[in-house]
Amino acid sequence: MRQRLLPTILLLLLAAAAPDGAGKPPADPDLLRMDAQQQQTVGLRTEPVISRPIVATLHLPGTIALDPALTARLRPIGDARVIRLLVQQGDTVKAGDGLADLFSGQIAAAQDSVASVRAQVREAADAVAVARDALRRAQLLARDGSLAWAEVGRRRLLVEQAQAQAATVQARQSSLTAELSGLGAAPPGAPGTKPGAAIARGIAHLTTPIGGVVAEVNVTTGALTGPSASADAFVVADLSDVIALAQVAETDAVRVQPGQRATVALGAGSAPGAQDWTGTVFATGAIIDPRSRTLPVRIRVANPDGRLRAGMAVAVSLFAPTGGDGLVVPPSAVQLVGSDHVAFTDEGGGSFRRHTLDLGVERADWIEVRRGLSVGQRVVTDGSFALKTVLQKSMLGGG
Repeated sequence: MRQRLLPTILLLLLAAAAPDGAGKPPADPDLLRMDAQQQQTVGLRTEPVISRPIVATLHLPGTIALDPALTARLRPIGDARVIRLLVQQGDTVKAGDGLADLFSGQIAAAQDSVASVRAQVREAADAVAVARDALRRAQLLARDGSLAWAEVGRRRLLVEQAQAQAATVQARQSSLTAELSGLGAAPPGAPGTKPGAAIARGIAHLTTPIGGVVAEVNVTTGALTGPSASADAFVVADLSDVIALAQVAETDAVRVQPGQRATVALGAGSAPGAQDWTGTVFATGAIIDPRSRTLPVRIRVANPDGRLRAGMAVAVSLFAPTGGDGLVVPPSAVQLVGSDHVAFTDEGGGSFRRHTLDLGVERADWIEVRRGLSVGQRVVTDGSFALKTVLQKSMLGGG
């Protein structure tokens, strides 16, 4: 209904604001009048011209990349063959989840060594028990004079030697067990296995240390992987934060600093102001690219919904302070008349004055005015289009 009434309202305003006498120009062509009833009809509102720090918006094409701090690149520490894949690319996993079962000759050898050392540990423990028992008997015999105390000392030395041998064997067992754990395999008799249960010889389980999305699977069943492989077997990424990579022109490079705010929108062609994600500059390059004359900028972007994925093209809006203050007005206060940007100030008593503006930085919520207005003046926001129409009618009436 309001849209249908607007042309009628404007015609009434034009008629009311028309100069007296056909073809007679107003005394001051920049001064317009609108009575209280007309102002109420168009919903006229004003806001003061204010001064604030000017922050320029740099609109840059960008690309989404994984955050290295939230990415795990996984391969076994020893060469192994994949016998079963447990995940596929795009699967969601939790920390500790298995990615693949592997077979490794190194693991098989280490498991054999653990089994052998376990027997040695038992033998060493038995030797310590026998030596201690012999020492106790010798001490009893020495007390009633049936045995020399020198023999007690010799047997005490045998106990110490047996204990030292047991400690050496136990250290070897701990080392082999740690090696198996690093290879992703459990030693025989490991916690969580049933008593007497056989451990599959040479089998390891590659697990992820972080939760997230399986970003890459670079192995297939039967493939050989490990330190010598050309690529990581798996890449798991936590997508709660991602990195937006952008290039800033050399002329703007000095204005970009870590900690500055940025926003990201999907698609390199997205319109300014349509940003969906917020981020913060956390690193800038140290060297200008000699070919493009640009500086690389890295922006950490909060991605709680996980919609941003590595490789996506995005539009980055970077908010860089210009280093000074300036006068600003709401965007609704600025109208285009011919090739001029104008605003209208409330002069009181139903009078409004046109001001031709020289604009600077334009943002979604404010526009910098470099020339044409002063701090404290009240510019018309709602209703400025109606005043523009009155002004155009006045200009036509003046020939």
